[in-house]
Amino acid sequence: TEEIEEKCEPTIQTFEPQELKDVLAWLTYFSRRHSDTPAGQYAASVLSLYGEYTKVWLKRLSQEDILLPTLPLFSMLNLNPDNDIRFKRSFLLPDNINSFDVTKPVGNFVLDKTMTIMQSFNAVPIFGDTGIMRPLQAYSSSQTEAAVHIVHSKPLFESRGWFWYRKIIRNSKNERKVILGHIKASRTGYIIHFQDITEHYLDLIDKPAVFL
Repeated sequence: TEEIEEKCEPTIQTFEPQELKDVLAWLTYFSRRHSDTPAGQYAASVLSLYGEYTKVWLKRLSQEDILLPTLPLFSMLNLNPDNDIRFKRSFLLPDNINSFDVTKPVGNFVLDKTMTIMQSFNAVPIFGDTGIMRPLQAYSSSQTEAAVHIVHSKPLFESRGWFWYRKIIRNSKNERKVILGHIKASRTGYIIHFQDITEHYLDLIDKPAVFL
C-alpha cells in the first residue's frame, strides 16, 4: 500500500495548473499524506465540502483566473497565517453574533452546490455587481483567507448546517470591504445573507496583503 501511495504523488515536472485532474491529484495527495498540516487539512476539507462537485468548483475558479489549490496556496497555508488576525477563527467565525444591524440594509445570495451565485438581491452596493453565475470565491480579497475559511467552516456545516461569519472581500470595483454574513445549507446549495460592516474594521482594510 505504501508503495502504491508513493507512486500516486503528483510530480512537479509534469504538473500543469490548468489541468483540473492534476489539481484533484494534488488535493487527494495532500489530504492523505499531509493530513497533519494546514495544507492537508484544507485539501481534505475541500474534498469533503464539495464532494462530487469538486471538479465543477475547480473549473469555475479556473474560468475566473482564481488561484487554484496548488503548491503556491499550500505553501502559504503552511506558513501559519493564523498569526494574522484576518486569518484567526475568532475573527472569521464569531461566536457572539446572532443578528444583523437592523438600521442597515441586508443583501442575499442563493448559491448552488459549488457556491456559485445563482440569485442575488441588494448585492451591488457591496459587491459592485450582482455576482450572478460567479463563484463566491471570486470576491475573496485573499485566496489564503478563503482557504482558511473553508477549513474552519466545514465542521459547522456538518454539525448544524449554518453559521455567522466575517470576511474581507474585494469587489468588482477593486474595493476592499468587510462583511458580516450568515450562511445556511439548503437542499440545492446555500443561502447567504450579508451586511457591510467595513466601518468597524478600517484598520484591517488598510493593512497590506501578506498572503495570496
